Amino acid sequence: MLLTAMSTSSCLDSYLSFVNGF
Repeated sequence: MLLTAMSTSSCLDSYLSFVNGF
């Protein structure tokens, strides 16, 4: 459960960084 949360957080962080690129 914790591992999933970390994975989701990392994915979300990468997504935000990608969006902020624009």
